[in-house]
Amino acid sequence: MHLVAISGDGPYRAIWKRSWEQIQRDEVRYAATATAPGACNAGSTKQACARTDRTVAVDLRRLQVALRGVHVPGPYRRATTLTLRAISHDLRGLNLRMRSLTAGSWTVAQRNEWFRQSKLELIVAQETFAKAWAAFPDWARPTPPPRV
Repeated sequence: MHLVAISGDGPYRAIWKRSWEQIQRDEVRYAATATAPGACNAGSTKQACARTDRTVAVDLRRLQVALRGVHVPGPYRRATTLTLRAISHDLRGLNLRMRSLTAGSWTVAQRNEWFRQSKLELIVAQETFAKAWAAFPDWARPTPPPRV
């Protein structure tokens, strides 16, 4: 086994930790509880889903900007590239879903197609976040993990 110390990764880890903790706090609204269906589940409202999507999208954009502006240690580069790709898919999915849920002169067919596309983008985002997480050296993964 050959381990290499990663130096200068403190700012990267701090951004990662702060950003993912905020995302996780805001994503709690998606989860069903004993008293609420979860923001985007059956039984909730379009407004609750769109509001939560907007909040999470802001969090993801902040992480995206921060990762593009911080020094990325060599062993983190592939994982960071995949994380940025996953964020882009996630943002596309959230934006499509928000568009499908908000008022406008859209037809039902347009709304349904945007919603269908949003689900596909969100699935690709989830899969890409998992690949990104796996691309970090297992002995030096930042915490907390993204949604994997």
